[in-house]
Amino acid sequence: MYYQQTEQSSQIGQRLLSSVRQIFAPLAHDVADSSITLHLFPRAAAGMAAGEPDGFSWQGQRQFYPASVVKVAYLTAAQAALRDGKVMPHEELGRAITDMILWSSNNATNYVIDMLSGTTGDTLLPEAEMKQWFERRQGVNRFFAGLGWPEARASMFARNSWMTIATVGKDSLSRWMGKIITTVLAVISWHACLVKSAVGHSLTRA
Repeated sequence: MYYQQTEQSSQIGQRLLSSVRQIFAPLAHDVADSSITLHLFPRAAAGMAAGEPDGFSWQGQRQFYPASVVKVAYLTAAQAALRDGKVMPHEELGRAITDMILWSSNNATNYVIDMLSGTTGDTLLPEAEMKQWFERRQGVNRFFAGLGWPEARASMFARNSWMTIATVGKDSLSRWMGKIITTVLAVISWHACLVKSAVGHSLTRA
C-alpha cells in the first residue's frame, strides 16, 4: 500500500464516512455500494521529497465505472511524459491539459491521448497497422504498470479516446468500458502532485 493508515487519518476517514452516510440517508442511497479513499498530503519543506502519505480507505478495492474521473490518469501520465522529455511542451498541449480537467473536455482529452500515444483517432487502417495502433494506445496502461503499484492491478486506465454516440473509425473499434477503484484514483492524484513540480506551471495550472 502506498500510504500508511494512522490514528489521525483513520479518525478523519471515519468522520468522512459518517458524514457521507448522513448526507445520503434521506436519498435512500445505500453507501454499501460506494467506496472512499483519502490521503493527507504532508507539508514538506522546500527542496525535500514528499514522503509516504497518511491515508484511509473504506471498500477502496470496490470497482466502479470511472466516467470522466479517469482523466486524472491522463493528467498524471502527461505530467510524467513532460517531465521525462517524452512529450515536448507547447501551448496547445497546455490548453488541452487544462481544459481536460477544468471543463472535462473530451476533445481536449483526445488531444492529450494522441500526444501521449503518438496516434490519432477516427480513420481506419489496414489490419497490420491497426494492431500497431492498438498497441500504442495502451501506452498509458504500460506507464502505470511500470510504476509497480499493486493497486493498479484491478484497473485498466485507458485504451482509447473518449467515446460519444458519434464515435467512428479506429475509436469505434476500441470502445473501453473498464472499471477502476478509488485507491487507484487516490494514488494517481498523489503521483500527479509529486511530478507537478517538475513541469512548467503553464502546463499544469488545472
